[in-house]
Amino acid sequence: MRRASTRHQEEGERSGLIHGVVADLEECHHGGMAISYEQALQVQSENQDRLMALEGVNAVGAKLGEDGPVLEVTLDPDAALPQGLDASEIDGVPLRVVRGRYTLQ
Repeated sequence: MRRASTRHQEEGERSGLIHGVVADLEECHHGGMAISYEQALQVQSENQDRLMALEGVNAVGAKLGEDGPVLEVTLDPDAALPQGLDASEIDGVPLRVVRGRYTLQ
């Protein structure tokens, strides 16, 4: 039975390793703080109405960028940058403003 126990142990170690890698991918360090995708979703939820009310904003969403979670705001290409969207982050989540017209898919 030693062989079965060792195999079960190895599978548990691999599972733990995979879980750790996934957790690392879902977290990003910004300014010394780890931001998770779930936290980015929470910030989106708390700020969406306010951001959508800004002139020219047509979409707000939490995204997983190359460096981790970001709050992405889509701004009409012809609109001036509203005050508040010139910040680098909102409530600790990096802010990315993209120009475009959001269309439902």
